[in-house]
Amino acid sequence: AWKAGREELRKEVEATGIPFEPKPRRPKFIEDDELVELGGKPRVMEELHSVKLMHAMSEEPADDDDDDDDDDEGGGEEDGDDRGVMKMVAIDEYQLMPGERGLCIEHVSLVDEETKVAEKFIVVGTGFVTHDGEDVSGRGRVLIFRLSRINTAQGTKILKLHLVSEKSCRSGVMALAQMRAPQSVAESSSGGFLLAAAGRILEMFSWRSDTLHRNAFYDAQICTVNINVVKDYILVADVYKSIQFVRWRPDLYSLTMLGRDIDPLEVFSSELMVNGKSLLMVVADAHQNLRVYQY
Repeated sequence: AWKAGREELRKEVEATGIPFEPKPRRPKFIEDDELVELGGKPRVMEELHSVKLMHAMSEEPADDDDDDDDDDEGGGEEDGDDRGVMKMVAIDEYQLMPGERGLCIEHVSLVDEETKVAEKFIVVGTGFVTHDGEDVSGRGRVLIFRLSRINTAQGTKILKLHLVSEKSCRSGVMALAQMRAPQSVAESSSGGFLLAAAGRILEMFSWRSDTLHRNAFYDAQICTVNINVVKDYILVADVYKSIQFVRWRPDLYSLTMLGRDIDPLEVFSSELMVNGKSLLMVVADAHQNLRVYQY
């Protein structure tokens, strides 16, 4: 029927004296040479994110003589709060890689295994979101920043972010925490090790010569969304598999599971709460519930 209708249409068009030129059924693909005439290929937009060091500065409100006169004539009430408005100003910025986004940030004190000296750092966990989708496995990084004071030309000192070390991970880093170091390492120091949750893996890193070294790992469930720490005890919250209770043994460099919730649960957030001599686990799930667990 389609061919018959096409032939009838061709005869009608040719009877008018106009040549019959049917449109192709397939669209015409533009070649690279033709794109040059059109102005070139369209650019693929890539999102760029960064880590910013913010500083709170006081902003004095502008004086308005007219308002003051009106208040004096009308006997207006005095405002008891004379403080200026605080605004956040970026004093330094570190540009992340294309497609890389910051997922978590933590202020930790890491002790060097060689010098036994603790130092404070800003640790950022990142993850990559690219246009390749599920064809490429996810990855992330752990970035270690040191805050340095630099003298300016005006004679003042400002803080700067200095990238000390970075560690690549096979998944996005969703959570970070500081853990207690072995007594042989931190004899007279308050510093510790770094615990990072990358996908389903918990990794324990030690700090030596400005470099992270993995000493232990724990294979959790599907994807860890949050970790909470009290002393050597860790609460691991999973996106679909509820929570696990893990213990860190620094002298043995081992992470051991003490217990877990066997029922599936979509956890959004979690926290450890000390109630007297009891340690409670508080969980907020996807069903708008607040659950309390106890080991």
